[in-house]
Amino acid sequence: MAVTGSFADIPLTEVLATISRRSGKLFIADNDSKQSYELHFMQGMLCAFFIGKEPVKDVSQIRDYLKALSRRGSCTFEFAKTEPTELVNNFLLPIERLGRSMASEDIKEQVERDRERFAHPDTRFILLKPTEFWAHEGLELFFQSALHLLSQPNGVSARELIQKLDLPISMEVAQLYLYQLRSHGAIAPVRAFESETQYVQSQQVVQQVVAKGGKGGLFGAFRSLFSRLFKARTSQ
Repeated sequence: MAVTGSFADIPLTEVLATISRRSGKLFIADNDSKQSYELHFMQGMLCAFFIGKEPVKDVSQIRDYLKALSRRGSCTFEFAKTEPTELVNNFLLPIERLGRSMASEDIKEQVERDRERFAHPDTRFILLKPTEFWAHEGLELFFQSALHLLSQPNGVSARELIQKLDLPISMEVAQLYLYQLRSHGAIAPVRAFESETQYVQSQQVVQQVVAKGGKGGLFGAFRSLFSRLFKARTSQ
């Protein structure tokens, strides 16, 4: 299945982190300039880079091209798995190192670009699942440092992380990292997590009550449902 999106929604560094262990072709289209790009990846290595149909042979220019592309929100992309025999091998550059190098230099740019998407500093987040896809080393270190707090039943906010961990980063950088972890599906706001859990629980109660028939027919079933939900909420 192809992976598609736009750099306005998913930063290039995150795209590189996501495909870092795959083999295939990344097609990029700049909808403003109408220029197209094609990148070939093989088992964690960037092995070819094309601008239009022309291959880029100077390896020293690759990072600059990628940084320029990462700033263009007008770009859309599609990654498709490809047989190794269909890939071009002009060089071998580690994807993870490229992504981290770009991200570490562009933190300020990422904050400026994504600030409007940040949650409030007091919004609490809770761990959903571990992740192994790191856009850059800073995000990985932040996650490892915050893991025990994100695993708490009530989660943790950006403000609390700064205070409790004494992290050498600004509030906005902490908000950026939480936003990136949320984009990876590793964490979620506590309220959203609770709402989804309560919805699942409510559906289970409905099925149980209806299956048993409930006293008083359908009205009795729903009265029993609301009684259980009220007790579950007040017991939290």
